[in-house]
Formats: sequence, structure tokens, C-alpha cells
Amino acid sequence: MQCGVFDGVDAATAKRVKRGAYPIAYRLDLHGMHRSQAYDALREALETAYHGGERCLLVITGKGREGAGVLREELPRWLDDPAVSRYVLAYDVAQVKHGGQGAFYVLVKRKRALGKGAEERNDDWRG
Repeated sequence: MQCGVFDGVDAATAKRVKRGAYPIAYRLDLHGMHRSQAYDALREALETAYHGGERCLLVITGKGREGAGVLREELPRWLDDPAVSRYVLAYDVAQVKHGGQGAFYVLVKRKRALGKGAEERNDDWRG
């Protein structure tokens, strides 16, 4: 998954997310967290959003010193991790009003009702 690539997302939704006009369900501020704490918080927030039917998170990583923040650099890798990517449709750098280069919009996949048996298998998947 690449930052700013919205494959599988309709053009209107992609445009709204990229412009910062899509409703933000959660703001997750990772400032001051250690790498492992931040990863766990991201995974939990995405899982909660997915199961709650929420579509967009604002993940604040901070810019770091001279634009090389550890969490900012880690976020794309984390979003590719199977334990996290199962919930993520796309992501992009936030607009300045939401934190600019120190924050990201993350579009969460919709939870599909696949029937009782299929849904149970989906919830048990561990990647």
C-alpha cells in the first residue's frame, strides 16, 4: 500500500479524503509514545473503527526533527503489516489544517456482513 494511492476507492471519496473534507471519526495522537506502544494503539484504533463502522482516522505522528520522525517513518510499514492492513483501504498525508506532514488520513475498510459463519471466520483471522 502506498501513501496517496486510493485503488478500489471511488474518485469522489478519494478526493474528499485527500482534501481533508471526509468526516474524521477518530483522532489518534501518537506523540510521546514508544514505537511498540504507538503500533499497538494504531492497531487497536483501526480494529475499533472497523468493527464500529467508522471510516476515517486522523493519525498524528508528528514531524520529528527535520522531518525525520520515527513514528512518521514507521507508519507506512505498520499499515502494510497484515494485522493492520486488513482494516485499511488507503491513506494519505493530512492537510495543513489537520497537521500536514505530521499526520495522516487513514481510510478504514467497510465491514461486510457475510453471514454468521463467514463473519466468525473473519473475526478469528490473525494474519
